[in-house]
Amino acid sequence: MVTGSVTYESFTSDSPHSTVGPYRAMDYWQLPEGEPVELLRGRMIVSPSPSLLHQFVVGLLYERLVSIAERSHAFAMVAPMDTVLSDDTIPQPDVIYVRKENRAILKDRVRGVPDLVIEVLSPSTSRRDRLEKFDLYAKHGIAEYWLVDTEARTIEFFINDGGTFTMATSTNVYQSPQFAEVQIDIVDFWQVLDQRLPT
Repeated sequence: MVTGSVTYESFTSDSPHSTVGPYRAMDYWQLPEGEPVELLRGRMIVSPSPSLLHQFVVGLLYERLVSIAERSHAFAMVAPMDTVLSDDTIPQPDVIYVRKENRAILKDRVRGVPDLVIEVLSPSTSRRDRLEKFDLYAKHGIAEYWLVDTEARTIEFFINDGGTFTMATSTNVYQSPQFAEVQIDIVDFWQVLDQRLPT
């Protein structure tokens, strides 16, 4: 799709892009506010509005992280929230967690590397979240990445190890190995979600 002089793309590759596209932050800031677009490796990547289930999951994750953040003086946010990782990469993670020690990155937008980001998979974004963002988040040094599959009712937890993600082990209750305050009861999470969903 082309809007003015900007070409929008959807992510359809079978692997992360190995080259950087033509767009930079200055191009991104000229887009109309609220455009469903992320700048990923110099490409304007567009996606449709998320489903109702996706939004319920994001809302519940946000609640859980806000509760943690209030106790630890940290910060939790939800999309759309520009997260400026570099001049060619400005994603909008579904949920963002920033510890109090890292709060200097919170300005008019998130300008720097959050401690934890969460993406809730949708049919239109799953490939992007599992490939392109997975690679980008690891290389930019995001310490922890959660991938939530609403169909399989699973949460995968990944820990950054020198610029690559490795999967963390989890039981019914996940305890972050990096952040002592971050814990989530996985079984309870899905049970509460089911109670909230419209029949």
